[in-house]
Amino acid sequence: MSGTLSKKSGNVVYYKAAPVVDEQMDGLVFISLIAGFASVILRNRIGLWISLFLILSSLVNLKKRAEYKQITMNLVMIVMGLVSTYFWGPQSIFSKPCLLYT
Repeated sequence: MSGTLSKKSGNVVYYKAAPVVDEQMDGLVFISLIAGFASVILRNRIGLWISLFLILSSLVNLKKRAEYKQITMNLVMIVMGLVSTYFWGPQSIFSKPCLLYT
């Protein structure tokens, strides 16, 4: 037994793991997140459209599935910002009736 084991021990090929390539986060996602958040806070429509364009272009160029959560969260924030900006526009002070004259 030991004679056959020593003959095969020279043919042992050890497993070498492939190097792990850690992909960097897409810069467009981060810029879209910052622009979208600032535009929601400042109620800026142009910034929201720019951030929507950036996040959709990042979604098209996505290579791995791990970033879908971040992109989905960012996309929902941008869509809610667009809805709140266009449908819940700023209210004017003069649109409410004054209680002094009634």
